[in-house]
Formats: sequence, structure tokens, C-alpha cells
Amino acid sequence: RREHLPLEALKLFFEGSATYAQRSRANLGCLLINTVLEMAGVDDDLVSHANAHLLDLETAFAACLREAGCTAPRAAELAAMLSLVHEGVRVSNRRRLSAARQLAPVRTTFELIARELS
Repeated sequence: RREHLPLEALKLFFEGSATYAQRSRANLGCLLINTVLEMAGVDDDLVSHANAHLLDLETAFAACLREAGCTAPRAAELAAMLSLVHEGVRVSNRRRLSAARQLAPVRTTFELIARELS
């Protein structure tokens, strides 16, 4: 039995990413995003490894979108967009933006995706 529909599960993941920084020490950001940002030009192998994991996440986004009814090509396009939104949210965690400031664009993103699927 599934707890959430695919698009709802994605939205909850993003909302969790946006509110995560409100917890103690969570505003240090995401290890993968921090690695890409801080090690670019310093340790290309480490950055490549982090990028591979971020690509795995994008692939998971695409799978959820396909399951929600997107065609494979459109799911790939939207997953790429969601990857950029995710990276932006994680950088915003480091900026210590409020959860409300991060949640508004996340919710707008998912409203637009939901409209496309309806």
C-alpha cells in the first residue's frame, strides 16, 4: 500500500527540504550540494561523485513524474527543473531563509506541475 501519490510524495520531499533548515545545525546545508559548490576546481573526482548522486535523485524525480502521468521526455524535463529547484532550496538553507520564504516557490512549482498533469 502506498502512503502518497507520486506528485504528493515529491511535493512533501521538497517541503521537507525547505523546512529542514529550521532544525538545529541543519542550516549547514546538504553535503552533496556543499561538495559541488565548495570543491569545484579543487577535487574534480569528489565533485563528480557528488554529481552522480544528484543525478540519481533527478532520475528518481523523473520516475515519480512518469508514475504521475508525464510522458518520459516531459518527465525528464520537469525532473531537470526540479533538480535545480532542489539545489536552490538547499542553498537557501545555508542562507538561513525562513521556511515560508522557501515554501512559497516550492508550492508554486508543484501547482504548475499539477496544472500540466490535469
